[in-house]
Amino acid sequence: MAGPPVREQAQRARKLPAFRGQLVRCAWRPLGIRPRYQKRVAFQPLEALRQDVSGDPRDLLQQLVEPPRSGEQGLHHEQSPTIADLSESVGERRGRMLGYHGILFAHRQTVTAAIDTLLESSNLQVTTNKEGSKKMGALDGIQEEIQRVAEQVGNAVVGVGQRWGVGSGVVLAKGQILTNAHNVRRDEVTVTFPDGHTATGQVLGHDVDGDLAVIGVETGDLSAIEWATSNTPGIGAPVFALSNPGGRGLRVTLGFVTGIERTFRGPRGRRITGSIEHDAPLLPGSSGGPIVTSDGRLVGLNTHRLGEGFYLAIPADESLRARADALSQGESKGRVRLGVGVAPSDVARGLRRAVGLPDAEGLLVRLVEDDSPASRAGLATGDLIVRAAGEPVRSIDDLFKALEAAADNVIELVILRGAEERAVQVQLGAGGGRD
Repeated sequence: MAGPPVREQAQRARKLPAFRGQLVRCAWRPLGIRPRYQKRVAFQPLEALRQDVSGDPRDLLQQLVEPPRSGEQGLHHEQSPTIADLSESVGERRGRMLGYHGILFAHRQTVTAAIDTLLESSNLQVTTNKEGSKKMGALDGIQEEIQRVAEQVGNAVVGVGQRWGVGSGVVLAKGQILTNAHNVRRDEVTVTFPDGHTATGQVLGHDVDGDLAVIGVETGDLSAIEWATSNTPGIGAPVFALSNPGGRGLRVTLGFVTGIERTFRGPRGRRITGSIEHDAPLLPGSSGGPIVTSDGRLVGLNTHRLGEGFYLAIPADESLRARADALSQGESKGRVRLGVGVAPSDVARGLRRAVGLPDAEGLLVRLVEDDSPASRAGLATGDLIVRAAGEPVRSIDDLFKALEAAADNVIELVILRGAEERAVQVQLGAGGGRD
């Protein structure tokens, strides 16, 4: 080969890379590879100069890659060589390593390569983007869904109340807001709309035991929320929770249904059954706000926080729609009331033992309201209610059931006053207060 001797040329230039343990010439211009680059690039190693430099440790790359095939190399992913197994030792791989310069390579996944042409070392960076792209694509999709639900449903979500005891609500129809009964404490309540303006609404109807209320207020051109037409979503179904706690701004979160047919107690202790459990995060003041499907249709009304990141919603079924329609027409559900405060049976047993009375199953009367059905019938603090309408009373639910079934609003209670058993007839009333 024409030119200066090999070693003299290498010492003078100091720019000859090693390929398979021999010095070769290659181009000095940096070669950049970009993702999806499809142009075919000719790469032909020059004739070996037959000078062994494999013993110089500075000539070893820190990143090991498969050398290219000789001849023309296409960058299409179907023809690209794979990256070498980095678990092999340097000594085992020395015969196939590159010198100062990087050599053209690709990978079957999307690959970004940076090839450095510095004299002393080659810095090679390889990044596979397939998994990252999938993750970013999934996150982008979730963001788009949340934004779409916020745009579609956000204007139907309002704040209820101010300062203490705030909640959320949803536009049920023109001039009507559906919320939880525990969010309204008076006949009038402040409603805050999505644009920030407030108005005073009137409670059209409320169902304390069902924890529902409908507020009458001018809603302007706000669209009512659409009801889901399918059945209650099953476990694992994605749901979006929306709220506007006391008018402090719209919140939208994503979660999944974690349970169905759950039971909890309403504001006055009565059981509410058939609720939806989900894990969409909610701030305090989110009760009364909706949970919706991905197409923005109402599937439930948030009402109860379980703790540990779980929440309960009243399902938006035909029963809820019928109850909401009745409340909007002023048909507040009258609640049969007894007018007593009671302690559960386990507490009653402990208190009776403490004063030397025999054990008995029942509810202990701890308080009797003045001028209530219980006070007029002669019940007193310390009495133990053991039967109602002929049925044993072991829990508060047994008493509620008997009160609801009472014919002509009259019920017979059997009580223990000390160790003496008595039967009393109670003329029941309707309204607020304790049961």
